[in-house]
Amino acid sequence: ILLILFLAWLLAFVMSAPVAWLEDRLDAPRGPVVVTTYVLVLVVLGFALFYTGAAITQQVGELAESYPQSRASILADWESSLELGRLRVDLTDLYVGAESQVAQLGRQIVDQAQAIAGITIAALGSLLLIIFLSLYMLMDSRRILTRLRSAVPRRYRDEADLLERSTVRAFGGFLRAQLILAVVMAVLVALVGTIFGIPYLFLWATISALAMLIPFFGPPLALVPPIVGAALFAGGSVLPVAIILLAAQTVIVNWLQPRLMRDALGLHPILVLVGLLVGAQVAGVWGALFGIPVIA
Repeated sequence: ILLILFLAWLLAFVMSAPVAWLEDRLDAPRGPVVVTTYVLVLVVLGFALFYTGAAITQQVGELAESYPQSRASILADWESSLELGRLRVDLTDLYVGAESQVAQLGRQIVDQAQAIAGITIAALGSLLLIIFLSLYMLMDSRRILTRLRSAVPRRYRDEADLLERSTVRAFGGFLRAQLILAVVMAVLVALVGTIFGIPYLFLWATISALAMLIPFFGPPLALVPPIVGAALFAGGSVLPVAIILLAAQTVIVNWLQPRLMRDALGLHPILVLVGLLVGAQVAGVWGALFGIPVIA
């Protein structure tokens, strides 16, 4: 319940900026402005998710068709490069064994289809609940904040105001920084992939951008999809692609990310890691994502 309330507040927090902008421009009552903004954002987001999903599905289908044809030559090249005298690594046998294990895992997942469907329906119900809760929170935000402020004893009013400002700064800066890093990574993968002729760039760039949203462990994970794509479909360019992406990622992590996070969070790296681990332990994936701004 606390997680649902937190996500509803987070959605209302994100939506408060466009609502305030429209309210100032239109000079209209807050209720209709909030509802109109939600409808517009949900429609735009729905179209974006639909087209993104369609593009990813198309590229995954093309990848599934082309990969078996190129698999034999790729494995043969790797085997020849791994031969050390009489020692020969049979990658084909290793791949066939791994493929059978993956197929078995897939069958087990299909067998649990009913449980997965139930979890999906529950998740959709929670999503709708989060949307409606955030809608009410945003429509009555001024009255809610007034009630909360009035409940604080007079001698703690300054501390309450500081907590409110710190929360807005921490979460706003954190979300802004993570989105900027994800966009930068997607653009970087697209540019490098275009230069070296790596196919299925939309798929690799999308996975890398989503990985960048993960605090602390996201940047190294974001390097894996484009390098794997280069190894599978542009084997001769895998080394320069890996070097360029690693060098660019080093600049992003050591120069851009600290500057984006400094004003918003100002946390020592030890506290960042502690926030990640404690958040994951308390609230799973959502805790890992938002444990850092909570500590901030």
